[in-house]
Amino acid sequence: MKCLVTGGAGFIGSNLALDLEKQGHEVTIIDNLLSGNKKNIKGFKGRFIELDVSNEFGLNEHFDVIFHQAAITDPRYPNDVETYNKNIQGFKNMIELAKRNNTKLIYASTAGLYGNGPVPMKEDQKKEILSVYGKSKLKMDDMAEKLFDKMHIVGLRYFNVFGPREAYKGRPASMIYHLGKQIRAGKKPRLFKFGEQKRDHIYVKDAVEATIKAINAKKSGIYNVGTSIATSFNDL
Repeated sequence: MKCLVTGGAGFIGSNLALDLEKQGHEVTIIDNLLSGNKKNIKGFKGRFIELDVSNEFGLNEHFDVIFHQAAITDPRYPNDVETYNKNIQGFKNMIELAKRNNTKLIYASTAGLYGNGPVPMKEDQKKEILSVYGKSKLKMDDMAEKLFDKMHIVGLRYFNVFGPREAYKGRPASMIYHLGKQIRAGKKPRLFKFGEQKRDHIYVKDAVEATIKAINAKKSGIYNVGTSIATSFNDL
């Protein structure tokens, strides 16, 4: 297949791009390197294009599938308006590119839009948005739902992804990454209260596998990508 990976120098995007290439697919990466890093794609043999997908660009070629991972993901990014507008506009541009070329579109949503709502959570309950990043992803999901009958579009609500090539995420990196970094540095890991808070942690290779499987989804939709296993620091 001919694949486009936006945000392909980022954490999940780089793991995805390298895995696709390893499987024999032709891969093009687009990344503006705001939070991604070329060191994440060391050994990548495909085409790399440095640009911001939220801006107008001249790329208009056929891809079999677009994996849209590009976004401003840092909840503490200093400009909320820019975060929202760029995330939405980038998604709109990918939708238009996919429509023009009859391309399947797989995009990154987030489990973060569930917030701290009542548990056990239900899909139809009101979402509790804790950041403008989550707000942008919920808007993207709303946009995608209107296209389910018009194109192959799949949104993936990743839970707490961890694993290789995460270092360049900085502050937004996973709890597992930060705790591991502190332990390796000989420090005591920073815990909140007694470390009993639980999250669904998923290894990046498993998240990538789910992302690639979305190509063959029987119908468009929005799906959670996690393990369904709640883990606390005490379980690690």
